[in-house]
Order: sequence, then C-alpha cells, then structure tokens
Amino acid sequence: GVRRHSPAHLHSAVRMTIAGTSLFAVALGAAVYLVVSVVTRSLPATIAVTVVTLIVAWSWFYVPLVSFSRDDS
Repeated sequence: GVRRHSPAHLHSAVRMTIAGTSLFAVALGAAVYLVVSVVTRSLPATIAVTVVTLIVAWSWFYVPLVSFSRDDS
C-alpha cells in the first residue's frame, strides 16, 4: 500500500489545493464582476475584478511563497 505521508501523496495534495484555490479565485472574481456590473457599468466592474484578483494573488500565492522561502534559509 501507499503510505499516507508519502511524497506522491503530498505532491497530489498540494496540486489539488492550488487547483481549488485557483478555481475559488476565479469564482470570486466572477461574483465581484456580476455584482459590480449590475450596480454600475462594465468599466468599474472590470477595475473591481482586477483589484480583487491582484489582492487574491498577492495574499494567497505571493505572501506564502515569500514567507516559506524565508523560513527555509
């Protein structure tokens, strides 16, 4: 059998976590676009989605990568 904490198991768990986080970020951006486009026009909705996407990318991907790379040294 496969050990529970084998490298292959951890690798697939990390891949699934990244995929799930990415899909959640897309859904979040779509929801923001829908709400803002109903209230205002298309340009403010596009700007809002861009801002939300940048915040999500920064906080969910960049910050953990930087903090983990600093912990390794």
